Amino acid sequence: MLAGHRGSRYGAYFKYLNRLSKGDVVKLTDKEGHVHHYEVDSWEVVGPYDNSIKAQGEERELTLLTCEDKGTRRLIYHCSYKEE
Repeated sequence: MLAGHRGSRYGAYFKYLNRLSKGDVVKLTDKEGHVHHYEVDSWEVVGPYDNSIKAQGEERELTLLTCEDKGTRRLIYHCSYKEE
């Protein structure tokens, strides 16, 4: 899971997260310089205390988390790992 702010001075990385669509590819580079590709499967908006988003299955997946509705809710993107 990766979480980040969307607004104010700390929002550069997740500012436009809400523009992702199903099938879009998210690229992550690890500290060794390896690039990992994930495909957006779905998204949802949940309450600020909804802990169900922390559940991870057996598959390699990525969950992106940021604020929504002026910080009163959470925008969640679910992505699956794509082999090269």
